[in-house]
Amino acid sequence: MLWRDQQKEKIEDLQQLECIDKQLLKALVETNYESTNSVDISILKKLLTFFEDKEEKIKQKDLADLLSLKSQASSPILKLYLDMTLAIKRQNNAWLHFLIRDYIQSGIRYSWLLQTELDPLSIALYEKLVKHLRDSISEISSLEEKSREIFDEFIEFTYFSKISDNEVDIEYSFSLQDLREMFRNPKLSQDYFSFLYTQIKPRISQKEKNQIINKVIKKHSKETLDARQWWSLQGKLPKEPKKRELLLEDYKNLWKSKDHFSRSIVIDAIDSLVLKKYLEEIDPYFKKAPFQIRRDFYRKLLNDQVAIDWSVYNLILLGDYPHSFLRLPNSKK
Repeated sequence: MLWRDQQKEKIEDLQQLECIDKQLLKALVETNYESTNSVDISILKKLLTFFEDKEEKIKQKDLADLLSLKSQASSPILKLYLDMTLAIKRQNNAWLHFLIRDYIQSGIRYSWLLQTELDPLSIALYEKLVKHLRDSISEISSLEEKSREIFDEFIEFTYFSKISDNEVDIEYSFSLQDLREMFRNPKLSQDYFSFLYTQIKPRISQKEKNQIINKVIKKHSKETLDARQWWSLQGKLPKEPKKRELLLEDYKNLWKSKDHFSRSIVIDAIDSLVLKKYLEEIDPYFKKAPFQIRRDFYRKLLNDQVAIDWSVYNLILLGDYPHSFLRLPNSKK
């Protein structure tokens, strides 16, 4: 299922809640989007020509033009796809492997929170580019097989699956046995923890979930778990005082970074009483109730025109109806 269909799926989920205003639900699919940066459109079209061109490598002039455009791109995701394209066309597999790992470590939400809302033309171009990247990477035999498989599955989840908030409902490619084996592999479980956990979470008991998370927390350090994967820790903290302080300090730095993605990790963990108390001592803002902090966060996303449908969805679940971002039926546009 493609991006433009995901809002309809959110609507179906919300329809199960009797307290939700049905007019607001209908209005969700008519959310306004801004036109995509014209430079971003130019970059997307340029990248597509490279995949459609029979030449295996990028010419030096085209490379210079792309690098010049990259500095003007508004989307971090587009910059990443540009780098992936360059790595593929320059046959730099070591760089490509690093980019794949970096992308997947960031998780599905990275694509939503570091990407401004897209117009229909841009969505079509992005989807076409992603398919080219996916096909090209699947054919690079020198890349580690599991990394290629995980990338393929990640792309399926991120772009072409049925997404509702943080839960994904599609047919899994990896069996439960495959996932358990990958979690036993120190490198794979470290490089791709959050995505693998997303896959295994709906299929295991709470006891096994706790075992996986506790194992990660127990060995936590700056080197063993990338900060962008911490949403999967669900606010859990190590019992060991030094490790607990380390993780609390990292949460503080995520909040101070002020970018939407980093702050979303803190928002996910805000129900942890220990974390909330710790943050209260740093910033009085955290004396607010967790639902108020979440509401402020999603309101800020709307004001910044980021992840609009996801933000509206979460605000409605909080009982907050952001009328100014919705066109109600029979209202003037």
